Amino acid sequence: MATNRNNFSSLRWRISFAYLILIGIGFVVTNLSILKAFENRQLYEKQERFRAYAVQVAQVIARNYSSPNAEIKANVIFDIEEIGQDIMYQEGGQPTRILVLDENGIVDFDSYNDLSDHGFLRRNLRDEYPIIDELLAGKVIDPTALYIGDRLEDQKWVLYSYSPITYEDQRIIGAVIMSTSLSDIGEILQAIRSMLFRSSLIIITFIILVSFGISAYITRPIKSLTDVIRKMGQG
Repeated sequence: MATNRNNFSSLRWRISFAYLILIGIGFVVTNLSILKAFENRQLYEKQERFRAYAVQVAQVIARNYSSPNAEIKANVIFDIEEIGQDIMYQEGGQPTRILVLDENGIVDFDSYNDLSDHGFLRRNLRDEYPIIDELLAGKVIDPTALYIGDRLEDQKWVLYSYSPITYEDQRIIGAVIMSTSLSDIGEILQAIRSMLFRSSLIIITFIILVSFGISAYITRPIKSLTDVIRKMGQG
């Protein structure tokens, strides 16, 4: 008798465990799909905004940047610093860096105005980034999201957007490169991930209890039938 009870108890646990595995797999797949869809949507929207920002910067600075007068051309730094501040305000405090390259790929202006050895001013980016050749040739370059940093724990998720600078005769006289952190999207994803994990854990716990009750209900007729057969076997 005790052996039968143990067998049925084991059967109920196996049924509950099978339910748990199936439901757990379903939750994992669903959560990953939700996170990926949200990430793609957020990233797409930000890419489109920064595509427009880059074009806007190129249009705003084109007149001053094309001027042969050095004093007028120098106003570009004030333009990009002001635009960078405006974009940061619109993007909820995320800082944006703006580089202005000449037609040879040399950085003329940097909104951060970094004069250190590690800065970009007066560096020829064509030697380092082949994509600059395509940009200065007039090819449309889509905004790109990249992880930068040598070590995994130090990596940062950054969005780059591009636009050629043209003026009057539509000749390309330079290019704009903008970069901004994607940490805001990363933080939102982390918050959603934590929320989904907690809610999934609660739901799975509830389902385990329900499934154990259901398995007990399902196995009850089988137990009754087995008891009858056992009694018949005992005469």
